[in-house]
Amino acid sequence: MAAPAPVATRGPSTGRRNSPGPARRVLVGTITLATVLIVALLLGVGARAAYRSIAKSVASDSAGDHGAAAPSQPSPPAAQHSAPAPPPAPTASAPSGAVAAARQKYLAVAAAYSAAMKHADDGLPTLSNEVWSRYATALRSYDAGLRAIAFPASVRPAVAALLADDAQMEGWFDRMTSDPGCSCSGAISLKPKIAADVDRLRAALGLPADPASTEPGH
Repeated sequence: MAAPAPVATRGPSTGRRNSPGPARRVLVGTITLATVLIVALLLGVGARAAYRSIAKSVASDSAGDHGAAAPSQPSPPAAQHSAPAPPPAPTASAPSGAVAAARQKYLAVAAAYSAAMKHADDGLPTLSNEVWSRYATALRSYDAGLRAIAFPASVRPAVAALLADDAQMEGWFDRMTSDPGCSCSGAISLKPKIAADVDRLRAALGLPADPASTEPGH
């Protein structure tokens, strides 16, 4: 007789299948809460970082837009050159160009006259006809030199007075050349007048009077 098949036995029922206990539920809740807090923290930090990054980018773009849109300021105009000061008016110590040029030419004429008069009586008897002729020639050469100079208007009156008196003296020299025995009183009285004419001409040219001058009348 065959043995009867074994009958499976079941353990006592636990009531609810796979239901966690209270401790496990507390642990799971704690882990879940911690996870939520960490995620929230990460999200908050990330949001703040992202917000700061976006804010910086917007500010940079705004500054760039303002810099591009702002018109360039024009550079300050260059300082205008002031008008040059007018040249100083000519004075005795600083004669004008025309006066200075006339003065140099006059000095050359006066030097030539002095040299001619210095040797006018060389080898000749005193007050001979030839001596008076040489005096007349030297004075005419002197006057011709004055006429060749372009004197400024301020100097011309003194030149004209000197030339007029020199012309009279030349006439006296011609008379004494032809007649050594004629009276020369007119020439003697004319000499200081010519000397004064020369001094006025020198003053007009910015030259001092020269006591040792050998110019006409001196």
